[in-house]
Amino acid sequence: MLMNTGAGSEMVAVPPGQVTLSDRRTERSWSVELAPYQLATFQVTQVLYAQITGERPVTPHQGKPSRRS
Repeated sequence: MLMNTGAGSEMVAVPPGQVTLSDRRTERSWSVELAPYQLATFQVTQVLYAQITGERPVTPHQGKPSRRS
């Protein structure tokens, strides 16, 4: 299912489900339940992210995103 965000991008709805994660270093694997989410059909730039969410993207040296006024 595609969703138009109004900012010129399309999103694909990904249904909930289970995925198996693994750590090659420890050779361990485990299952994780995923909630439904939406994935852009193309790479999201920082500008597009801000247009859609109203928040500036977080850089590795920042804390939580801040709301734009």
